[in-house]
Amino acid sequence: MKRKKFLPFVVLSLCCALLVQFTSFAAAGKWVLKNGYWMLEQSNKTYLKKSWYFGTDNNWYYLDDDGHMRTGWHQINSKWYNFTINGQMRTGWYLDKGQWFYLKPSGEMQTGWLRNKDQWFYLNESNGAMQTGWLYDKNHWYYLTLENGNMYEGWLKTGETWYYLTPNSGIMHTGWMKSNDAWYYLASNGSRVENQTIVLEQKEYRFDVQGKWQGSGDPTTVTANPDKPKTNFQMGSWKDAIYQNQWSNVTFSLPAGAKYLSDSQMKDVLGIQKTVNEGEKIVVDRSMVNESFLARYAGLTYYDLYLQFGSNNANLQLYYTDIRETKQISEAEYAAQIAQNITSNHALSYVNKGIQTTRIAETPYTQITFSAMGNTLHQDFYLRKLDGFMIVFQFVYSQADQADMTKLLSLMKVLN
Repeated sequence: MKRKKFLPFVVLSLCCALLVQFTSFAAAGKWVLKNGYWMLEQSNKTYLKKSWYFGTDNNWYYLDDDGHMRTGWHQINSKWYNFTINGQMRTGWYLDKGQWFYLKPSGEMQTGWLRNKDQWFYLNESNGAMQTGWLYDKNHWYYLTLENGNMYEGWLKTGETWYYLTPNSGIMHTGWMKSNDAWYYLASNGSRVENQTIVLEQKEYRFDVQGKWQGSGDPTTVTANPDKPKTNFQMGSWKDAIYQNQWSNVTFSLPAGAKYLSDSQMKDVLGIQKTVNEGEKIVVDRSMVNESFLARYAGLTYYDLYLQFGSNNANLQLYYTDIRETKQISEAEYAAQIAQNITSNHALSYVNKGIQTTRIAETPYTQITFSAMGNTLHQDFYLRKLDGFMIVFQFVYSQADQADMTKLLSLMKVLN
């Protein structure tokens, strides 16, 4: 009750303070309080409307369509600005309802990456709020400190897990890296491998409790073996509408209404001009990765399966990319290259929905998802390295076929 008694006095005091301040602008017009709004009355007795005004206090003000001085957030020509209770346009950092925002010297709200006082920050693209924690942007992961939002660089421990954020770029590192004369391996999710032995390209690597590789030399050096057979994977086969692949250890039954294509049909559907023969006919395609990626990492890509399902020509493609003659590449790095190619080169405007770890037939896979046409058309990629090849399950489906795609995934089992 006491607060209510003082409220008229507070409002009156505020109005008087504003009136004293604004009447000092008489040379360019006179501030007047009309129907609860401050307005700028010009010498011809009209009010300034839909216009910026630079006051004698060296601050910018904005008068809207009705001539009302704006306060708080306001959108002008598709750009957001913020004004104090006195109407002055804000610049620099601004804390609003527990979230930080940055207003450029022009007053426009910043979005995306911001370089400020030799540090990088990220402002949400949709609402301008400063981001903290993990950020996925343009195919890379970054970490923004919880304390003040600046981009982190170097070794980072969150919970019980260590990560490495590349200096200067801030990009989360995956794969091999050398630090203080020791070699470490960062898994596809960025976590540092510790206190275990892992197998990479059919070779064992042992790491101590601090993640240091217990070997000598440079583990990233790959020596080409001319005697190594070109292919050492096994194509799958169909029998009684059941697909089986001993190599990738996957089996599933052909769903009702689905059909699989022969090699020649795959070639026609995919528009592939080149095939090779290595014991049996294998369809080869390089369209899924761009040329710079191929030059760095990928050899031939071998198609094993093309399955049509659902009511809208949804399909599952299974293929293997030869990455044996290159340096180590993680599933996440491969997925990032697919993301770059899909989002930049595809005729449709695909949006990268992010990378995560999931399971197919009880086996971990790295999943990357894209959506287009108002989130109604999707492409899902599931990736796993095996014996020097990248196994890729690629689903292309519409929103109407999502249930069929989910069912097909559930049918995939481990081949005992």
